[in-house]
Amino acid sequence: ALAAIIEPTLPLWVTNSENARELVTRLIVLALAGTGTGILRRRLVVEREMARIARDQADRLEVREQLREDYISSISHGLRTPFTAVRAGVGMIETSMDKRMTPEERELLTSIQQNADRVNIRINDLLALNQLEAGALRLDRRPVDMRDLIADAIGIVHPLILEKSQTLEADLPEPLQTLGDTRRLEQVIVNVLDNAHQHTPTGTCITVSGKTTAGEILLTVSDDGPGVPTEEHEAIFQRFHSVDTTAGGWGLGLAVARAIVELHGGQIWVESLPGRGAAFYVRLPACKEGARE
Repeated sequence: ALAAIIEPTLPLWVTNSENARELVTRLIVLALAGTGTGILRRRLVVEREMARIARDQADRLEVREQLREDYISSISHGLRTPFTAVRAGVGMIETSMDKRMTPEERELLTSIQQNADRVNIRINDLLALNQLEAGALRLDRRPVDMRDLIADAIGIVHPLILEKSQTLEADLPEPLQTLGDTRRLEQVIVNVLDNAHQHTPTGTCITVSGKTTAGEILLTVSDDGPGVPTEEHEAIFQRFHSVDTTAGGWGLGLAVARAIVELHGGQIWVESLPGRGAAFYVRLPACKEGARE
């Protein structure tokens, strides 16, 4: 059809030539090639602009993420100093006025200590999260019996447990030897116990148990609370996620616990049915006493 339009407009010597149709064909090819080149040129311009926009967005996100990390680090470290002073002051008051305090004063002091312990857990989670996301958290591995860390963790959360008239039992009949960072593994146990405390009602029984099997140790923190919905079993280990927003906390404890456990080559998960309580499991590689990394 295009040839029919072009051919009558050609000079007479061309139309009479036996090469007229070949010339028309070449003109058509050139026209189409020109059109295609223009389309390609415009497409390249659009793609270059899209790439520039994507780079700008990536740069803005990187700056925003760095600002967020700096902000969290600044807040965490800024809270650490006055918080340490508060705890030291409370300890001095308790020591110097132990026998002179009225029941109301002692109750008030206990409340201060409980809230101080709660804030300390949150600060530790913020600091750990920042180090984990920056890839700066380093483990100081050494042989440790997890029973010792569990005892220390129970001491930290015990005031919070008493606050809700909950009970905390331990079933640890045998050594639970692993190679790990004592401070970080203690943080894992504290976070899991604190999670059980937060998300179960007054009077709940929380149990910590452990055993060694086939080259690994398995810790279990179970409760007889309302349980965790099946669809939340993975989500609760994501940062800033909480099943019950009224329970308190920042939704960091379990996320930090999972990251630390995985750095140790282990696993952490939950098994639960709604209304039948929850059981959190921590699996870690076992080691013989005296082993070194």
